[in-house]
Amino acid sequence: MTAHPSTISSPGASIFEAAPHLRRTEGLPRLSAQIDWHDTGRDVLDLSRGDAMRCLVNLGGSDIPLPEGRILLASLPGIVDTLPPDAAVWLGPVT
Repeated sequence: MTAHPSTISSPGASIFEAAPHLRRTEGLPRLSAQIDWHDTGRDVLDLSRGDAMRCLVNLGGSDIPLPEGRILLASLPGIVDTLPPDAAVWLGPVT
């Protein structure tokens, strides 16, 4: 899995500033698009908007493996194959 240049990796950067820009540049679905929920476990929020984007939030106490996808945005630097506790990622399709 590879990180996209929009991955938040500096302490001064804001995921809230990067997300709208990323939606425009990556052509991600609008907020009104259909949301599909995935059963990844009780400590994980896992949703997608078609094949264009998947969002995972780890609310548990241990790392979880990430599904296949290209990391578009991450709440912590260094996320590659697993999502640590209290972290979130947006995944795009593998290109």
